[in-house]
Amino acid sequence: MYDTKKCSCCQLIKETIEFNFKSKKKNTFHSSCKKCQAEYHKKHYLANKQAYAKKRRVNNRKYRTKGREFIYEYI
Repeated sequence: MYDTKKCSCCQLIKETIEFNFKSKKKNTFHSSCKKCQAEYHKKHYLANKQAYAKKRRVNNRKYRTKGREFIYEYI
């Protein structure tokens, strides 16, 4: 029913429904399957957890001050 494609990571032949779209308009899919992409992103996050935490702290401060300024202007 679905077309098949070979995953570049696990080298298994799977149906295209098991791959994320690269471009819906062009009907193209990523070269690695959803499961392999999830594993890669999890490993990447765990390896770079400190960088993500630092980025999160910076963004929290920025948006907290923006929110406070908005509320003070509104009141």
